[in-house]
Amino acid sequence: MRAIFDGWASDSETTRYVGWPTHQTLDDTYAFIAFSDDQWQKWGCGPLLIEHCETGTVIGSAGFAFFGAGTMVEKAEVGYVIAPEHRRRGYATEALRQSITLAQARGVMQLSAGVHPANTVSRHIVENHGFVPGNPSTIPVIFPQINPNKPEHAINYVLDF
Repeated sequence: MRAIFDGWASDSETTRYVGWPTHQTLDDTYAFIAFSDDQWQKWGCGPLLIEHCETGTVIGSAGFAFFGAGTMVEKAEVGYVIAPEHRRRGYATEALRQSITLAQARGVMQLSAGVHPANTVSRHIVENHGFVPGNPSTIPVIFPQINPNKPEHAINYVLDF
């Protein structure tokens, strides 16, 4: 828990463009773990932690989340976040690639990613993996670190399989 909280979840700059609030306490991190566990129990996949292959250090999280009812979900939302000291080393690219592979194996027909227009790094990463603006091309997303009460117009990227 501490590695998640200290590594990225409590850093407001790292979490600037994510759709969840910066963790203020370890209880927030426990809630993330509970959400992740729920996704895995309900759907058989969901958020994952990213571990550095040489050191074993937890350096971020990635994966996707399902929303809806039933046992087969054809659409999921993908995301990733990397600790500041590990950025720009290809970890987000690899995390997204593995999330896509896992989604395809699970039978997901479409992945989506709501990316803030100012988040040029993530825009570049998703575009390089074949994501394109969907219909509609923008969606309202609350980025709690930017404005917790007003949705921003995020680019609605989609990848169809």
